[in-house]
Amino acid sequence: MFTTVTLNPCLDRTAFISGFQFGEFNAVTKSNVDISGKGINVSVALAQLGVPTHSVYFNYLNDKDTVPNFLAEKGIEGTGLDVPGSIRVNFKLFDSISHIMTECNEKGCPVTEEDVKRAYDAIVDQIDKSTAVILTGSVPPGVPTDFYYQLILEIKKRGKIAILDADKDLFREGIKACPDFIKPNRSELQRLCGRELNTLGEIVGAAKELIAQGIGHVCVSMGPDGAVLCDKDHVVYAKGASLEVKGLQGAGDSLVAGMCMAIAEGLGLEDMLRYAVAAANGSIIREGTLMCTRENFDFMLPRVDISVME
Repeated sequence: MFTTVTLNPCLDRTAFISGFQFGEFNAVTKSNVDISGKGINVSVALAQLGVPTHSVYFNYLNDKDTVPNFLAEKGIEGTGLDVPGSIRVNFKLFDSISHIMTECNEKGCPVTEEDVKRAYDAIVDQIDKSTAVILTGSVPPGVPTDFYYQLILEIKKRGKIAILDADKDLFREGIKACPDFIKPNRSELQRLCGRELNTLGEIVGAAKELIAQGIGHVCVSMGPDGAVLCDKDHVVYAKGASLEVKGLQGAGDSLVAGMCMAIAEGLGLEDMLRYAVAAANGSIIREGTLMCTRENFDFMLPRVDISVME
């Protein structure tokens, strides 16, 4: 079983526009509202791929039935921790011509120190039952920046796999505990390194720097340029696929789910990246924040081109 953590669940309101014009009137051709949050997304993708998963999340009481009912519909077990406030709303504009997504994300309602302790204890309670614990996404105000760092130390102490997919201070602090897997995109890796990474060689070089610090695996997603996966001995690369992009915000989370599926099956580095990219590609052909299905995964898997760089 894979445990996911979502301390900042959200509603993604995605508006589709053909040819976005900044500062001008833009007609919305259609819109979607999806229950989301990176850990919830990973759990949904895992469930749709047939991999058992458990979701730990803050459950905001003004919308107390929203996430539990959604997870129940998906057949996902969860631990909802009730906290005051409302679920945050993220507004997304997707230009169907340029395939560029513009996002305006709320921070979320604040939580207390006691709420944070309850969340930590609930996650720790799942570690021994899990193959891996997936720590993803942002946290609401009140959660310290070393929250993921402390959990990674506990996960590793118990001999389980720690997977981190975060950004900025949460990411910067979390990698100090040397998780087994991290999954930055190009922008997140650039922010971490403090420099632009314009070529595949520069991205691989930055990933190797993190491996040298003790991180087990680094998977960097590069959008249309594909993805790269490194461990201490090897580097494998998957080039981008020519697909009709309908939605972007679920791709990274589906990628993490595909990687977890490979972990569950005991596969090596090449197949791990193949599974990850197949799941990501299976997500971007779906509109809004929708995760890869097993049908889409099976269709994409043989179409992923993997090359060994080292």
